[in-house]
Amino acid sequence: MKSLYNSHCREELKNRVSSLKADMQPLFGKMTAPTAVPHLIDQLLVAEGKKESRERNTGFIMKHIMRPLIIHWLPWPKGKVETVPEMLETQAGDFEQDKQKLKSLIDDFPKEVVAGSRRVHPAFGPLCGREWAILSYRHLDHHLSQFGV
Repeated sequence: MKSLYNSHCREELKNRVSSLKADMQPLFGKMTAPTAVPHLIDQLLVAEGKKESRERNTGFIMKHIMRPLIIHWLPWPKGKVETVPEMLETQAGDFEQDKQKLKSLIDDFPKEVVAGSRRVHPAFGPLCGREWAILSYRHLDHHLSQFGV
């Protein structure tokens, strides 16, 4: 399974981030490329413990049944899921600088998210490092695919 613990996966994602252009139109969803990059930065900051996230009461089914399905197997809906406010806090700045920051966070992931650590995800509750690594890869892939890269 693809994960941010895998160096080849990190390189692939960084290359895709590099090819992202500010004027690319989304193939689905409402985000623009300049708003998607800060959103991805915020998500990695939460995963890496550099930003707090509040756990929502999403219920037993989401936390215990849907969580592994969403993290590992199910395809993600395109343009149908609203994100939490803390994943939209970083404002878009210079697009190239934002992309560089995102690539740095991708690089830092294995050092910052230790396999046995547990950090809170707003919908799924505490996740171990492996879950964050897979979820973060899939999240990045989802949004980069949104712009055809």
